[in-house]
Amino acid sequence: MKPAWYERTMNTGEWDLKRLSDDELLKSLQLIVGSERLAVARVVAHLAEVEERRLHLKVGCSSLFDYCLRRLALSEGEAFRRMTAARLVRRFPMILGLIAEGDIHLSALCELRDFLTKDNHRELLEEASRKTKKQVQELVARRFPRPDVSSTIRRLPAPASVQTERLLLPPAEATAKGSSDGAGNTITATPSSPPPLPAPRPTPPTIVEPLQEDRYRLQLSASSDLKRKLDHARDLLSHGNRTGDLAVVVERALDVLIDKLERERFGQAKRPRSGSAPQPDRRRIPNAVRREVIARDGWQCSYVSPDGQRCPCTQFLQFHHEHAWALGGTSEAANIRILCAAHNQLLAENDFGRQVIGAAVAASRARMLVAALGRQRQDG
Repeated sequence: MKPAWYERTMNTGEWDLKRLSDDELLKSLQLIVGSERLAVARVVAHLAEVEERRLHLKVGCSSLFDYCLRRLALSEGEAFRRMTAARLVRRFPMILGLIAEGDIHLSALCELRDFLTKDNHRELLEEASRKTKKQVQELVARRFPRPDVSSTIRRLPAPASVQTERLLLPPAEATAKGSSDGAGNTITATPSSPPPLPAPRPTPPTIVEPLQEDRYRLQLSASSDLKRKLDHARDLLSHGNRTGDLAVVVERALDVLIDKLERERFGQAKRPRSGSAPQPDRRRIPNAVRREVIARDGWQCSYVSPDGQRCPCTQFLQFHHEHAWALGGTSEAANIRILCAAHNQLLAENDFGRQVIGAAVAASRARMLVAALGRQRQDG
């Protein structure tokens, strides 16, 4: 049986968003997000008062965190962030208003929790206002710098062995699949059944953590091949890097890689040749035009929303023909701009239709998959 609120919202059409125009949908979302922020602030205020009155203990929970998990059915992350905010609110009540207005989010409060004091909390909260978690981490690193970490390479521990348990079966299956363990329980005894396969071990995430205003800690998991290449590069660079600092090796290697990729994809060169004029019957963008467009647009998507917000994306950058080449556009700099892949596809859909571009993207991905499978067969 569906709850009453579900039937009510479905009958009133509250969740029928197809009827909304684009502007109505965006405005509605803004209102809902504002209501959500207010609701989060109220939850935080309630948790602060619950802990103040120690009500979580009276209802049989060992801690406020336990109360959030078992009584409020929050996830560990949700519980931690709300509990941290509640304890900060008990010290600095002004935080509630910042949460409700969207000036500070719970992740930012978790980053600031160890640094807020009676003397600095107003200044620090104001400086962190409307910043992302990454920006708040950089703020903390600038205001409260930590020492550099040493460059190290260490072997990761071997994955733990998987322990398999005997499977208990109902008595009806005992005679066919197993024998008794002497206590009335039945265990499997089928030698043909393979043991359960261990779950794939998740790859540890790469960590980029600010230590100071201009210093970062970088941590990643490397293959044996990458370890061998790092060692070889460090040996080759030993005359100019006597301490063997890995940061020096990585930075020198990245200088070479960036120079190579900028030349290949964007026509960058330290000593560019005089460029040839774009040919009307050729779609390829000359390197001289690529350099001109990069100098004009920079290394960032140039799409600007109707309200004047420029897309901040710096990944998957592509050259886009403002007037599509297939519709008679040229490859001159005035007709070329830098876009991220998502906005490039969006403008292409405006020119040719969503279905046409979707089919072209699917076909391109299929060709890439076939090529990848072919390379695997050759390597195998």
